[in-house]
Amino acid sequence: MKAFRFKLDIVWLFALLASTFFAYSIAKEFWLGAVGVLGGTVLILVGISRPLLLTMTWVIGGPTIFIFGDDMLASVPILNVDRAVYLVVAGFFLARLILRSGSMQKPSAVEKAMALYLLIIFVSWATTIDEKPYKELKEDIVLLLEAFFMPYTAFILARNVDWTPALLKACLFALLFVAAYEVMAGFAQYLFDLYIFHPQRFHLQHDDRLTGSFVNSLPYGIIMSIFFFLIMFLYLYSKDQLLRIGLMLLAVAVLLCIVLSKGRGAWLGLMVGCAYVFLHCPRIRPVLGPAAVVALFGGPLALPFVADLSELSTRLTDAAPIYNRVALYGTAIEMIKDKPLFGFGFGMDTFNNYKAHYYESYAGVPAQYAALVVVPHNEFLRIMVLLGLPGLFAYLLLLWTLYRPLAVGAKRFAESDTFTADLAVFVLAGFLVVLINMMFLDMMGVPPVLIVMMFLFGIAIRQVELRTEAEQAQARPAQDAAAVRAGPGPRPTPGVRPTSGARPT
Repeated sequence: MKAFRFKLDIVWLFALLASTFFAYSIAKEFWLGAVGVLGGTVLILVGISRPLLLTMTWVIGGPTIFIFGDDMLASVPILNVDRAVYLVVAGFFLARLILRSGSMQKPSAVEKAMALYLLIIFVSWATTIDEKPYKELKEDIVLLLEAFFMPYTAFILARNVDWTPALLKACLFALLFVAAYEVMAGFAQYLFDLYIFHPQRFHLQHDDRLTGSFVNSLPYGIIMSIFFFLIMFLYLYSKDQLLRIGLMLLAVAVLLCIVLSKGRGAWLGLMVGCAYVFLHCPRIRPVLGPAAVVALFGGPLALPFVADLSELSTRLTDAAPIYNRVALYGTAIEMIKDKPLFGFGFGMDTFNNYKAHYYESYAGVPAQYAALVVVPHNEFLRIMVLLGLPGLFAYLLLLWTLYRPLAVGAKRFAESDTFTADLAVFVLAGFLVVLINMMFLDMMGVPPVLIVMMFLFGIAIRQVELRTEAEQAQARPAQDAAAVRAGPGPRPTPGVRPTSGARPT
């Protein structure tokens, strides 16, 4: 009864505060505030009635429709639509923890690795707070929120859903909205020079490549590669012929967008992921094998009709990005040599603030190639510069705990439950794309990719856990029946000490 009254008090308090702010906004003609109150109320009602729908809205809306709201909130410091919706999602998550203790899954190895990594980050950040101005602290908080808390929350939320086959498929199909949206945004940019889907508050870095709703073309190619594998998985387990045709057309469009993004890291990651899927999923070979042959021989013939081959060849032979990375890697390595144990301290601008003292010329590449870039374009080197060896160890441990349950699940259920096994394989293929591109990109700077990837990890790992629990539940009755058939062992004779064998004569 007390708990019910406590919940009711919270509802009335929220209603009072929301209505007061709404009335004030109307009186002052602060229409943005009024719209924010109405939108927040809708989100809260959705969170109460359909929490998974709220989570999906956040995951899907981040790289797509939220961008239009972000342009409206460009003058508001720190806050944007994605972060606001995340705060609502995180609020419901915390309320669930407080009011329904025991309703969450026990922390897995992944959550424990996340906690260790975050602990090292916070300890490192605490050593730098005193010497940082307000602007840098604000940027650090945004980095912590978007690169760590948001993706980790996406994983935890997905892992705490008891997925049924129907619910899981519906969720995965809903995620394809992002792929379709990015195809539309990419083609609008490429065919009609329309940039309405691009965030207007950011300068477009690659105007000669497809970027969709991203500032940079490389994360665009990475997230489209992840969705390519998701489309292939859904194609494999869809029975309706019309739906399969639609999925195949979407896959072709996504492939074309990846090509036109002109991201060599995305191209390499896609090829490695396809090879991984081909080796570990026999059921996709009849589709993927012929498709690869057609792409290999038919692609060069079809590309001139949809792309400028001279631009693609220029991109393939462009050495400037390679020179940038060589100089940046050399500079980062010199910084690591100076402070290998604990690094220079966590922060958005740490590398940029200290790099000038460590410029290095490697392999004949002048050091000035590193002067204009603020990050080392390598996730592992950046972690070492910021956090040192403990941070790198914790990060590698996190990657291992993400990989291992899916690799084990794919092998364990390869015969008994192909749906679970193949889901694990296709998610790991997307993970390979991300891993490869960590060598060329700072993943901390692309939260939408991290959120989608971690959400898929949460789904796939929970599916493996559910199937493992089901197998164990089925095995218990058989074990109990075998124990009953065996019967109790021979009763010892009173006063006689049992022996393990015959006494020697």
